[in-house]
Amino acid sequence: MLYVKANYYLGEGTDRPVETRSSYFSDTTTLEGFAKTKEYEVKLTVVSRANVESDPVIIKIHPLTPVYQLVASNLTMTPDFAGVRVQSKNEMKKM
Repeated sequence: MLYVKANYYLGEGTDRPVETRSSYFSDTTTLEGFAKTKEYEVKLTVVSRANVESDPVIIKIHPLTPVYQLVASNLTMTPDFAGVRVQSKNEMKKM
């Protein structure tokens, strides 16, 4: 086994699949970019050192609320010198 490849679509209106790979040295892969908390299908394929792909295994995932929605829920805006001051808590420390 060389790596595991995950192919998935981010939602309605996207024609291109997103592909992530997990190397031989890692036991996890991160799937990011989902805009809604609903069920998505992910196609997992194992690739050998000779670049031979296995039959795909389709799994269903249900991601949590996106980080930008969590940050926007406690957003505060106050007037500041020549503009506005925006504050929020980003408890997950993601951008």
